[in-house]
Amino acid sequence: MFDKPKTPLDRSSLNVVFSCKNNQLHQPSTFRIAVIGTGQVANHLATAWYNAGQHIVAVCGRNRPKAEQLAKLTEAAVCTDFTHIDAIDADVYLIAVADDAISGVVEQLPYLRGLVAHTSAFAEMKVLDKFGQKGVIYPLQTFSESRQLDYRRIPFFIEGSSAEQREVLAALASCLSDVVIPADVNMRRKYHLAAVFACNFSNHMFSIAEELLSDAGLSFELLKPLIIETAAKATDMKPKDAQTGPAKRNDKQTMSAHLHMLNMNPSYQDLYRQLSQLIHQFHTKKNHE
Repeated sequence: MFDKPKTPLDRSSLNVVFSCKNNQLHQPSTFRIAVIGTGQVANHLATAWYNAGQHIVAVCGRNRPKAEQLAKLTEAAVCTDFTHIDAIDADVYLIAVADDAISGVVEQLPYLRGLVAHTSAFAEMKVLDKFGQKGVIYPLQTFSESRQLDYRRIPFFIEGSSAEQREVLAALASCLSDVVIPADVNMRRKYHLAAVFACNFSNHMFSIAEELLSDAGLSFELLKPLIIETAAKATDMKPKDAQTGPAKRNDKQTMSAHLHMLNMNPSYQDLYRQLSQLIHQFHTKKNHE
């Protein structure tokens, strides 16, 4: 079942960063939102909407301590039994769980009268077909604990089962962001694939760099200005025009020395070799165009 919120927080003590804009949509400015999930996306969105003046009526999750923690931050009730979530009166039920968990969560949920939306780029909206009102609201951003974000710049992709549902989702998204874009699953998936290369793979490269330096007793701190400038150039100019390094120059002696330094880690050797070949081929083709 679910529990009523405990001692309410003093909102005056919170750092309210967001505010709902006066939009032209024919929707109320405040919605009752039940958040299903206790991960990073659920935490960030629930907190952001709460700070924007939205009413988080419940936080639902199997992990009770996490659900209670988020519920305390948003003055919400706590729900740990998905089968009784229909006892919570909400305008929007937001399923913010891992992609592979969405269908399992949906199977456990009873029929809900409000709008049911998931936050996945990859899952189709039809996974919510058991509900009369359904949609998708996907923020294109990486979410980590304790990171404060400028939501105004985060793209929110929305899809709804009707014009009315799209309007509700647009109102919710525009409460946080200035960039709200209608997008079907094909469009979301293409952005998600690109995001994996731009964000997830890039971050793993940073992790490898940190490991190599740590193993040598050296500091990763000295790489941070380089990482910041690399990201800045990628946003200020076309990434292909910002490429530098031995692979682009086809500096064979340097690359051979690097590969020798990686003799104790064949997987990193293979990765270095493959990425170098891709970079060289990409820029050789570009120069011939």
